[in-house]
Parts: sequence; C-alpha cells; structure tokens
Amino acid sequence: RGQLLVDLVHRAFRRMFEGDGQHPPAAPSVRIVNLSIGDPLRTFARHLSPLARLLDWLASKYNLVIVVSAGNHSVVSTVPTQVVRDGTRLPESVAADVYSKARLRRLMSPAEAVNVVTVGALHADHATGWASDTVIDGGKEAMPAPYSAVGFGYRRSVKPEILLPGGRQLFERPLPTPDKEVTLYPARHLARGPGMRVAAPGVGGDIRATAFLSGTSNAAALATRLANEIMDALETYQAGDGEFRFPDAQYHPVLAKTLLVHAASWGDMEPWLAEVLDLPRRTARRDITQILGYGAVDPDRVAAASRTRAVLIGAATIRDREQHTFAFPLPPSLRATTDWRRLTITMGWLSPISARSLRHRIARLRFKPPQKELGVKRVQADPNAAVNGTVQHEILEGASAVAYAVGDTLSITVDARIDDVTPSTKVRYGIAASIEIAANAQADIHDEVRQALRVLARQQQRVRADVATHA
Repeated sequence: RGQLLVDLVHRAFRRMFEGDGQHPPAAPSVRIVNLSIGDPLRTFARHLSPLARLLDWLASKYNLVIVVSAGNHSVVSTVPTQVVRDGTRLPESVAADVYSKARLRRLMSPAEAVNVVTVGALHADHATGWASDTVIDGGKEAMPAPYSAVGFGYRRSVKPEILLPGGRQLFERPLPTPDKEVTLYPARHLARGPGMRVAAPGVGGDIRATAFLSGTSNAAALATRLANEIMDALETYQAGDGEFRFPDAQYHPVLAKTLLVHAASWGDMEPWLAEVLDLPRRTARRDITQILGYGAVDPDRVAAASRTRAVLIGAATIRDREQHTFAFPLPPSLRATTDWRRLTITMGWLSPISARSLRHRIARLRFKPPQKELGVKRVQADPNAAVNGTVQHEILEGASAVAYAVGDTLSITVDARIDDVTPSTKVRYGIAASIEIAANAQADIHDEVRQALRVLARQQQRVRADVATHA
C-alpha cells in the first residue's frame, strides 16, 4: 500500500541478488524467475510499460531467465445459436469470434518485455471425470486457449514466444432462445474440473485443499519447470574425451532460454486456424504467428535427442559488428536422398537496454539459416517477426535431393549490431541447431553427427598444437 508495483519488483530482485540494507543477498544463485502477473489496465499498445522495461534491465543485469505469463482475457463469446444446438463446429465458431477481437486481447503488462520468455496457454489439461449437461466445451483440445492473450510484442516481435497447457475453460450451457446468436459465458468448475489442479485455500484452514483452475499462469509454471530441468541438464553434462568443450555456467541462462523455445512448433494448429479463420494466403503466416508465436512446446523434445534427431548447442560472447560461425556436420546418410528432413535453429540472448532510445533493445543479433545445403525451406513463424525480439527461432523443412561430400558442414553465422557501444559492451548468447528425419527412417543421424564432431574437434586440437609449436 502506498508503493508502486515497479518499485516492489525492483526491491525484490535487489534483495535476491545484492541484499537490502544490512541483509545479505537472499538468493544469489537463482537463475530462473517466474512472474505470473498481468495488469488488465495496461494491455500492450505499442509502448512498453515501466514494469516491462524494468524486467528487461533486470534480466540483462543479473543474467536471468525470466518467465512471464501472457495474461488472461474474458472468454465471453457470441456464436450462432444453431451451432450450440447441434454441437457441430462449436470450437470453430468460438475461435472465429475470439480472434475477430484480437485487438482487444493484447498482452498484459509486463508480458511485452523483450528479454523475458512470455508464455501463452493451450486449451489442454489432464483432468478427467467431469460430465454435466449444464456446461459445454467451446475450445478445441491442444489449441490456443480462448482466454490467452495474443501478440505481437514490442516493434512487432514474436509474443508470446511459446504455448503450454493452461487448463480448459468451459462455458455455461445457454437456455433455449429463438435468437440467431447466443452469448456464452464462462462456467465455474473449481471443484470438479476440468482445468489444472492446483493448491487452493481450504475450508477451516485445510492445507491439503485443491481446485481446478485455468490460465496462462499455469502455462508459465510449466515453462518454469521445464527451464529448471534444462538448467539441471546443462549443469550435469560433461563433454566426453575428444569432444568440444561444453559452455560454462555463465551461458546456462541464455542456453535454457534457447532450448525452451527450440522445442516449440506449430504442429497441427496451423492448418486448423488457417481454415477456421479463413486467412488469406498472403498474410496467413504473419497472422498465425500473432496467435501462436513459435508454437507449443513438446516437453519430450526439450534438451533431448534421438536416433533420428541430432541436437547441437553452442554459446559465446559477441561484440558489435562481430560475426561468429558455427559448423553443423551434415549426416552422410542424407546425401542425394529425397527423405524428409527438418532443420531447426534457435538463438536466444539477453540484450542490454537503453532508456534513451526508442529501440530499447540495443543488441540486435541474427542469423541467416542455410537452405540450399540441406534442401530445406522456411516454414511456420514469420521470419520478419522472428528477428525483432531476443529469440530467433527458424524451422526449415524439405525433401529435395542435395549432393555433398563426407565431412561437409552447415555454416550458421551469427551477426551482431549493438547500439550505444562502449568498449566493454558485449552480449552473451546461446544457439541450438537440430536436424531430424522421419521416425521410421533407418539411419542413425545422431551417431553420424557425433562421430563427425569428434573429427572436427581433433582437427582443431591439431591446429592449436601447431600454432603453439610455431609460436
């Protein structure tokens, strides 16, 4: 009371990492922070809110992954009465009505912050056993939840970046009406579900009480747990003999941010939305990016590889106008074949910010994904929006036959432009690249890429030894 929210948040972070007055830092080892709040009075409209600006500065200053919920909007929806009567295509009608009002369903402060990972919700959960004639389900399973806020973000960047289950929200079944349209209102199903089962105040102080809730805060909680699992994997992994050195701990936050988004894709959501919303082909990709961001995260693909999927990660510090090149060995089994393949490249960083510039984000990193070398083309998220934030996520697919020699590599070049440069200005970033083939393919591209990397590592070691000898 009597304090600004932005001041309270600033003080909380300062207490964690620097201490407050005579008190030492409360949690200096923390690298992931969840902030599941959304101010309905400050929906994003071109200009960053003070709280979003603060989070951007804090993420860069303390080298943090900050996970923020996109915000929840009312799920009141107006649909044709006939659709409710016969139960056909109700999710399609609700989706069309919801996204026709997209301008009124923007991100809630501080979800527009550029350095954070913003999380939207899917209409999904694992609740079972709910059955009542008084409610109807107006959403489609595993599609964007009707209550979840949609982007774009600041300077038309991709927001929210990822989607995760937030719980299903049902509607009250309307009374019969002769009107051509009927308004659906959200139902209360705290006790029986569906939704995400969470701790809740109990009767008489019962500390074991639970309730079923839905919202982007639930999705953000799941994203935070996944980010923590990634951090655990990064901290415990040890490179084997003859392999490249693993990035040290200072790069773990940007790598966690990168790998969390790396597991996202549009999946089956794209064709369904394109049909339901009757999107023109010319703008469909941009419009769907505004709804889905980079897509839904598959937890089984976070920091994981398989026989048909090879994942490489890297990290570095870059300065203004520098270029870094990463080499990805091409699997020999894909030479001159028409087998389907997918190349996914994700780069995440934490940009310093400038209060004096309208650009706000002073570090602009980007890469141009290779296409011809593997016979793939860009799909899914709008590439123009992908370079406007602090995560660039590119998915490329194809089945064209390409010829290359054993030992050839894909080159991924990272380019940096940093405004307000001082001699000490440098930016940490993480990058992840993966090649995958169809699950029924016989090739073991994971082993092929690993063997090729060991060859590259030995070559670099010999070069270093020769340089040291001549020096």
